[in-house]
Parts: sequence; C-alpha cells; structure tokens
Amino acid sequence: MTTPSNAFELLQDEIQKEAKLESKHRSIEYRKETLEYFLEHQKTTADHDLWRECFMHEGMLVILNQRFDALNPHKKGEVEYESALAGSFNDMPDKKFQILYGYTQEVDENWGSQEEIDKATTTKQPNISRLELEVQAAEKYIVATWGIAKKQPSRIDAEERKSRKPVANLNPVLNWEELKEELGSPNISVNSINKNVERNVKRCYKKVCLPWAIGGCVSEYQIVGHQLKDGIDHPTPDSCKYQKISLD
Repeated sequence: MTTPSNAFELLQDEIQKEAKLESKHRSIEYRKETLEYFLEHQKTTADHDLWRECFMHEGMLVILNQRFDALNPHKKGEVEYESALAGSFNDMPDKKFQILYGYTQEVDENWGSQEEIDKATTTKQPNISRLELEVQAAEKYIVATWGIAKKQPSRIDAEERKSRKPVANLNPVLNWEELKEELGSPNISVNSINKNVERNVKRCYKKVCLPWAIGGCVSEYQIVGHQLKDGIDHPTPDSCKYQKISLD
C-alpha cells in the first residue's frame, strides 16, 4: 500500500535517479504538458527541450525540498543538532555548545525541551504528483529566466482530468464578423481583436491542438476551427471559427 510518506519518498528517489541518466532514458510522459506550458508563454520548443534536458530535474528537487521544509519547520532544529553532533561548528565551540545544550536541555514553560517537542511533532509529507511537479518547475524556470508570470490557472492533475465527465460547450460557433459584432464596443477596437487573434494563431498553429484560448481583449473566446485561404499558409482572423469559452 502506498502511503503519503512513501509516495513522496518514491517520487523524490525517482527524480534523483532519473537526473543521473542520459536524456534519452528519462521519462517523457508529461513532455506534451510542459511543452504546451512553454508555448503558452511564447517560448520555443528549443527553450523547452533545453530546460527538460539541463534544468528540470534540479528544479523539481528544489520544489520538493522547499515544500517538505515548509511543512516541517521542526526538522531544521533536528538537522542542526545532528550536524553539531557530527562535528560541525568545531571551530566555533561556543556556538556548538549553544546548539547542543539549547536543543536538549533548555525547556519551555511546560518543561519540555526542543528535542522532545520536535520528536512529538508529526512529520508531514508533500502531496504532489509528477505532472504537477513538472509544470511547477516549468513555471519557476520561466519566471526566473524571462520574468514571465503564469498566465493560466494551475492544471488539474491528469488522473482527475480523465475522471471528469466533459461538459458540452453550448455557446454558438461564430465567424469573424459575428465575433466582431459580439465584442464591438467603444473600448475594444477591431484592430485590437485582430492583433490578439493573429498572435494566438502564430503561437498555436501546427503546435497546439484545437481549441486555442485567445488572450487579451478576446480572452473569453477560443478558436475552435480554421481554414486556409489560397496563397496563405496559415489561418487568418476571418478564416477562423470562434466560440465563447464555456463556464463549466
């Protein structure tokens, strides 16, 4: 039976072992999801593959350690005490004595030492799947490298997504003229709508499966279909089909 404790340990061990392997032997189960995240944030396939090969595993281990430390602040005292016992701080005898004595001998108002308090504290394990971890590592890398913050809400775990019954989008499918009519207002120009659609097509065409969510002033809509015009090798705003994103 897999418990939260050994699930976390197994995931951590899996990533540590995989980081030592040649790239061709590493898991690519969630490559599609992390590539989609990079493309959504205007990064290239080359940017994504460089990250997976050189930085992803290190980033995932950092996230796991940060989450474990945040859940278990009492572990910091234990580690410091064990480090002092092992010989650390030998060049600072006063600090070493303070750590060893303070951890085991000093007591609080209930006459409990920090050592006793920590031993009585339950150790908690992070609850995170491999998919969530890869996407979070991608997010942190993109923010740290390019300063680009996340645009999309966190993804639902893959298993949960599979178990959910899809909800039909009953909103009508619109052509370009109908989309302009629905969005038209003094604050949204046709030029702005056109630019956002063109940007979306450039980002997604031949890279991401339909539907394509549109950003900016058209963020409530998605592209659900397209055609190619004679002499043009990519969809244009007036050759696409649009639909308001369902609020399921």
